[in-house]
Amino acid sequence: MRPGLVIFDCDGVLVETEEIYFNMNRAFIRERAGDFDLKYYERFIGLASDLMWGELKAKFDLKESVPELIALEKENKTRALASASLRRVEGVADFIQELRAAGISLSVASSGRKDNVHSILEKIALKDNFSVIVTGEDITRGKPAPDIFLKAAELSGFAPEQSIVIEDSRNGTLGAKAAGMRCVGYINPHSGNQDLSHADIRISSFDSMELRRFFSL
Repeated sequence: MRPGLVIFDCDGVLVETEEIYFNMNRAFIRERAGDFDLKYYERFIGLASDLMWGELKAKFDLKESVPELIALEKENKTRALASASLRRVEGVADFIQELRAAGISLSVASSGRKDNVHSILEKIALKDNFSVIVTGEDITRGKPAPDIFLKAAELSGFAPEQSIVIEDSRNGTLGAKAAGMRCVGYINPHSGNQDLSHADIRISSFDSMELRRFFSL
């Protein structure tokens, strides 16, 4: 069944930023006499910031409070994104144009900071495709809670069953299914070894014919 609305995650689905965030947060922890690898960090991809920093604070005995750690990460992320050369996920721009040509509404649901999400979408020249952009600042509970997806659907004027979410993380797919929405799991190697088994379909390329059949394009 063709959806009325498609909700895109931003990082790892529209733009290749997950590697930037991993390196940034790893450097932050290393400055405080700790370290982790991608296998450990992948559990945090798509996760609400308070949950991520709560675990990191406990594991590495960080002196800052969780709100302070979240604020520091936001500052570091703003600097990292300002200096980074961002690139779209391969094939996603063409897929977006196919959806628009089919009359399907598009929105973004990203856990990121509002100014960062808008800046990213502008830098990769995709922002004008989305009628609604919901960020972590617009909701109380982050992924894997369903709130951000339900908010995007509500603001777009669609019911959950009319909506499909595209996500690259376990936390995102869990949130989408909790919202009562169909979900596409995009396998992005930069997002680590994510468990996308809760998604309705899994793809490794936006050129996939299975993806087009799923959307009835």
